[in-house]
Amino acid sequence: MKIILKIRMLKTRVKLSFIFVMQIDWVLGEVKKAVKSAGIEEETIIMVSSDNGSFMYRLNPDRPDHTDDPTIQGYRAENHKANGNLRGTKGSPKN
Repeated sequence: MKIILKIRMLKTRVKLSFIFVMQIDWVLGEVKKAVKSAGIEEETIIMVSSDNGSFMYRLNPDRPDHTDDPTIQGYRAENHKANGNLRGTKGSPKN
């Protein structure tokens, strides 16, 4: 719990991805402690997975994107194919 309180006190300039990684690290540590205290450590496998989708947002064709200005976290469809023919980006409900 201490680490979450420390994270909340960090300045807002800290990137959200860093905060996310710190929270995941803490949660996995808590899971490992619970598994060990339950005595099931030898017969437990903990698996962590992540998708590899794009983190940027698809923009309308008339808007500038990351190729026009590197500070823009968005792309026009013709400039970014990280998801192949799949729709959506990280955190979107599309599949």
